[in-house]
Amino acid sequence: MKYCSFIYLTFSLFSCSETSKNEDHKDSVNVNSELVQVVENELKSSIRPNEVLKLGLFYHDTIEFKKFDENYDYYYLFGKKDQKEVSFVYHFESAKYPFNWGDEIVVEWKIDSIWIAGDGDKLDFAETIIDAKKIKDGAVSEFKKKYTKSLKFSDMTGEYTESGLDEIYHLVEFYLANAKKDLIQNPELNLYYSIEKRTENGKNYTVVGIGNDSEEKVTMFQWLYIEFGDEVKLYEYDIVNDQLVLFQQ
Repeated sequence: MKYCSFIYLTFSLFSCSETSKNEDHKDSVNVNSELVQVVENELKSSIRPNEVLKLGLFYHDTIEFKKFDENYDYYYLFGKKDQKEVSFVYHFESAKYPFNWGDEIVVEWKIDSIWIAGDGDKLDFAETIIDAKKIKDGAVSEFKKKYTKSLKFSDMTGEYTESGLDEIYHLVEFYLANAKKDLIQNPELNLYYSIEKRTENGKNYTVVGIGNDSEEKVTMFQWLYIEFGDEVKLYEYDIVNDQLVLFQQ
């Protein structure tokens, strides 16, 4: 079965066991009993691919957080588990959970009913977050402890929406946190980046120049190429060999 992800916020973070909550919450699923009987023993999720899941049963899983995304009909939390992409839907204010890319978090979730918009809403089921808790800082969180200023930037294209600029910001932040170059790791810099577009070898890229903004001038020390599509790819430009090197995300 195909799943989208949904999230409900409650105030009982991990207060009960998975088994004890099963009976208490099964009745909260907004589906009729006949439909529940049909699908109850067929529920699957990429989060737990080797298990048959039950409606209303609460689960706890540790994942690597990637981002919140509010650009769909529902709000999504994206992350990784066992190096595989996973997602949930949420209904709370994401600002209450100031996670950064790479943080290790525990999510409390359950399978619940959702409605797919279209010609007549379609009932489906999805991974739904109840609550979440960070248990370990990732590289971005560690970087932000050392570099406490906001990253300054200029959109030279003037074409990106606020959500597009946010995505680029998080990619640059992720790169800075995970790069191995001492210059980039220096907390005394006034980090700055510019955004432009280029087409090379028939491919369209968003090109980001990263540098230091001093009182006298901006000195660029790294160029990144971002390829947007079904999968977002981030490349470092290797100026010595004049080639793009895929940066592991």
